[in-house]
Amino acid sequence: MERNRVTVILIIIVLALLVINYLANFSVYKEYRKKLAYFDEQNQLIKSKFVDLQKKLLDLKVSLEDITNSSKAEREEILSKIENIKSDIQNWQNEYTNTVTKVKEKIESLRVDIESQKKEVNLGEISVETGKRKRK
Repeated sequence: MERNRVTVILIIIVLALLVINYLANFSVYKEYRKKLAYFDEQNQLIKSKFVDLQKKLLDLKVSLEDITNSSKAEREEILSKIENIKSDIQNWQNEYTNTVTKVKEKIESLRVDIESQKKEVNLGEISVETGKRKRK
């Protein structure tokens, strides 16, 4: 009877540990998904800004071709604007690269966190012996 109680208590402890482990993993997973969504949103923002900058650069190129007969000062001003836009694009590309690197680092960090949350519970061997009841 006493061994049955110990066995039941050990089974309850193992189940409680499994539930706690599952909840901890689920919490880490939710945080991982939230941060991944944030980084994806930032990535989309940067991509849309790249598209806008590329459109502006194309518009300036077309304008430059249309103004081939304009004065030298106007040409220099337009070339200056193009160089500014090129530097803006380069800055955006650098920021994009940095963001992607940070995303990769965070994903790796979260993967390590998730793996560290996975623990095995080893309680040793448990044996249950059943005794015969005496009838009176």
